[in-house]
Amino acid sequence: MIGGKQGVTVTYRQSWAEFGVEEVAYELRWVTEPGWLTVEVKVPTICMMATEIGGRCELRAKADQPVEGEYFGSGALTFAAPGELVAIHAAEMREARLCCFSLHAADANYLTSREIAALQLLQSRFMFRNQRIRTCAALLDGSRTRGDANAAYNHSLSKALFAAVLEMGSRAYKQSKTTALSGAVWNAISRYMRDHLQESIAVETLAEIALMAPERFGGAFRDVTGMSVRQWQMDHRVRSAQRLLADNPKESLAEVAILCGFADQSHFSRAFLRVVGLTPTAWLHSRT
Repeated sequence: MIGGKQGVTVTYRQSWAEFGVEEVAYELRWVTEPGWLTVEVKVPTICMMATEIGGRCELRAKADQPVEGEYFGSGALTFAAPGELVAIHAAEMREARLCCFSLHAADANYLTSREIAALQLLQSRFMFRNQRIRTCAALLDGSRTRGDANAAYNHSLSKALFAAVLEMGSRAYKQSKTTALSGAVWNAISRYMRDHLQESIAVETLAEIALMAPERFGGAFRDVTGMSVRQWQMDHRVRSAQRLLADNPKESLAEVAILCGFADQSHFSRAFLRVVGLTPTAWLHSRT
């Protein structure tokens, strides 16, 4: 299923298949930045990043081309039609878990012939948000990872996942004003924020890059990220700190805080806790 790759290694692979849903989960590690790998899709497939340490991934049609996506925040999904290549690209990253849910409609005996035909007609959709699909996929992944033997539970989740994907396909979605922050424009904004990680970034500066009025930019940015500019920058700083700590767990937290643009270690620890759910020290201990 893995095609080409550059700067990324697969450190672990798991797979499960039942009730028409085959899941393949990959543990990935970035050894160069940027780095990418491609996944070859033979049947309709939902792809998601279950975890991301040290950065954020974009799922693209081509590794070297920014994606015309709808949503770039946490929980983004990609639906790939049969024959599609999905490139998992990250400008900055250390470790990630990629989960791909292949929908084998012919093996799902609870689907009607009309539903099977509708699934095959769905077009690829990169980087979008759908809480119902995400929840079904995450619960199914969690159940399988834990080794739960509750067949009825997994059967219900598989049915719910198919239903959510079919519902997505039945609803025509319109390109909104937020698509101005996509493709090459979003790529330029992301690059600017990475390059100015330690500085205070003005909304007006980013709006100028996007060729958008400042009073419109803040709302458009929140729509495609789920965060304000300030929150997104803080999230970037925490992920940058994750990379430093993953590379050198014995690095001084005070030093990491300064390198990543935090006022002091206390400020860094509070921000890290908000983003990761653990303090830096607890996070390091969880990795040993």
